[in-house]
Amino acid sequence: MTRISIYFLLLLPWQLTAGAEDPLPVSQWEAELGGSVEQLTNGYANWFGTSLEVSGRFSSGEQILGVARQVRRYRLTDDQLGAGYWIRPAAGWTLGAEAQYSFSHQVLPQWAVSVGGQKVLGKGVVVHLTARQTAYTASDVTHGIAGAEYYWDRYRVAASLFVVHVSGAGTDAAGSAGISYYYDERNSINTTVAVGREVENLGALGTIAGDVLSLSAGGRHWFSGHVAVSWLVFLHRQGTLYSRRGISIGLRYAL
Repeated sequence: MTRISIYFLLLLPWQLTAGAEDPLPVSQWEAELGGSVEQLTNGYANWFGTSLEVSGRFSSGEQILGVARQVRRYRLTDDQLGAGYWIRPAAGWTLGAEAQYSFSHQVLPQWAVSVGGQKVLGKGVVVHLTARQTAYTASDVTHGIAGAEYYWDRYRVAASLFVVHVSGAGTDAAGSAGISYYYDERNSINTTVAVGREVENLGALGTIAGDVLSLSAGGRHWFSGHVAVSWLVFLHRQGTLYSRRGISIGLRYAL
């Protein structure tokens, strides 16, 4: 699976704003400026990343997302632009699509497109499906992701299964599980563990797939009705290639 799937599947825009019994949201715009640093073993240089995200949600249930990112990995720098759109066509349903494109794509995919849906089944249970196609310079990767969530009191537990097909290299599977604690209406702490296989783009060295183990903890805390901090710390083992630990921080502002 790709790294985005491991760490952020449980934080997709429709899941951030559409809980198990969530009413239609009020209209609101938000922007977040973020940065990350990751330390690698086995002599690899540190990774760095910056991002700017702008999102809007409307009383109709529609949501839009725009993201600009820059990453530096293996001493190579890539830029990426992304956009997403989600709708609620009927009560309990959310459908959406997301796309990313990198003009340089030395380590990031050249492009990626995903479509997905979420259904609230009632009694705190939510299920979702996502299909994603990713194009690297040397190979194409197809993802199928199925997951379920359960909400009760101030908690949420989630589990997902990833099936990944790499062109010319076969099919692998992985899984993730996580738990979230909502200590306020808008504030939460999340932990996630993921195991399985992951696609890694090594730039000029090509694309490989290897066994991974990932542990992460993150959250979001609103200091007022307008200002919040998002955070994520994680440990990631990419087979025998390297281990990686990192932190990302984001400053979010709601209009």
